[in-house]
Amino acid sequence: MQFPLIASIHAAEGQADALERALTALIEPTRAEDGCLLYDLHRDLKDPDHFVFYEIWATRDHWLAHGETPHIAAHRRDNGHLVASSDLWELARVGGPD
Repeated sequence: MQFPLIASIHAAEGQADALERALTALIEPTRAEDGCLLYDLHRDLKDPDHFVFYEIWATRDHWLAHGETPHIAAHRRDNGHLVASSDLWELARVGGPD
């Protein structure tokens, strides 16, 4: 069964454009990862400091492995100061086909 999730990230004050560049840099290497079915970044039209990743992974284990990749580790190390807060929602599809 596929594993969808939403990652919500708010930029630190004055850091939205820098955070957008940092998050955008994660897209290509993440999409190349085993088990990544969808990895889309969105910016909130009403709150430009708010970014949302909508992700679908083949399994939760694939997503957990994503968190251990070099590009995610480097992002956390180098760009943590750009982030004011973040939240994560692990989802399960309700109704409809699997």
